[in-house]
Amino acid sequence: MAWNSKSGSLNLSSLSDDEYWSLFNFVFSESCHKTSTYKFALLKSILDNLLNNMPGENGQLIFYSDLFAKFAESFWNLVVKYHLHQQKPTGEGKLSKIEQIFGEVVKTNPVLENLEFASIEENTKSKLIQKVQAECKKYVLGALYGDFGGKLYSFDQNVNFITISQSAYGFLLKYKIEIEKLNYYAWAKFLEKTNEENVLFHLLSKLELSLPERTPLEIYRNILFSEFEECNCFYCGKKLSGKIHVDHFIPWSFVKEDKLWNFVLSCPECNIKKSNILPPQNTIARILERNRIILNAGDVKNSSKISFAANSEKIKKTKPTPLS
Repeated sequence: MAWNSKSGSLNLSSLSDDEYWSLFNFVFSESCHKTSTYKFALLKSILDNLLNNMPGENGQLIFYSDLFAKFAESFWNLVVKYHLHQQKPTGEGKLSKIEQIFGEVVKTNPVLENLEFASIEENTKSKLIQKVQAECKKYVLGALYGDFGGKLYSFDQNVNFITISQSAYGFLLKYKIEIEKLNYYAWAKFLEKTNEENVLFHLLSKLELSLPERTPLEIYRNILFSEFEECNCFYCGKKLSGKIHVDHFIPWSFVKEDKLWNFVLSCPECNIKKSNILPPQNTIARILERNRIILNAGDVKNSSKISFAANSEKIKKTKPTPLS
C-alpha cells in the first residue's frame, strides 16, 4: 500500500488540465481514504512552496525542511488556538500525532499557547518543525503520492526533498488559487466530522487564519529605498516622491510570505493598477538582477541587508519560467 511506502517514483506522463482536475476531484472527494487532515495540510504546503524550490532532473525539488515548516505552521492555530481535532477517533486514541507533538511542547512551555507560529523563538520553532517532519512524513508522503498515482510528485524517505513533476508544476501554478479554495473546503468538511459543534463556529475563517500574519512593510521600504537606493518606481521608472508603495512582486495570494526578495517599490498608480495579478513577463529579468545585487552586497555598508535578505533561499532560487 502506498501510505506506508518508503519511496515512490515519478510518473513522467504529461497530463492535460482535465486529467489533473480529475485527480484532484478524487483527492477532495469522499472516495479518497482519509483518517486525518494530513493530506490537506501537505497539499497546502506544496502550494505554499511553489515558488520556493530548486530545479531538478525531472521537475522542481521542494525540500522537506520547507515542506514541513509550512505543514507545522498550517496546523499551529488550528490545534493550539482553536483546539480542532485533526483525526477521526481510532482505537489508538482521538489525537493525531501533530496534536500530540504540539500538546507536549505547550505543556512544557505554556506561554507558546498565546503565540503565533511566526513569533515562536527560532530554536524552539526549529526543534518543533524537526519533530513534525520526523513523525508526519512517515505516512502522508506515501498516502498522497498514491492518491495521485505518482503523477504529482516523487519522494524518497532517505533523501530530503520531493520532486514535483514539471507537468504538474505548471498545472499547480496555473490553478493555485482555485486548488487552494477547494482544499480549504474539503478540509473544513472533514473537520466537521471530527469535532464537536461548539468548536466549529466560523470554521473556514479559522482555516484561513492558519496563514502567517502579514508583517508591517515599512522596514522593507526603508531597506530598499535608503540602503539599496531604489528611488524609482519599479514598474514605470518614475522618480519616487511623496507616498511610496511597497508591492509584492509576486502577489501575496501566490506566496503568502513577506520576504525581501519579493518586494519592490512602486508609485501608488502602478501598485493599484497591478493589484493582485502576476507581474508582466518583461519585469522578470529586472527582479532577478535586483535580487542578485541584494544577495551579492558584501561590503560593510550593506551587511545588515545581506543577513536580512539571505534568510530567504528564494533569492537564490528565483527563476523566470514559472511566470510565463
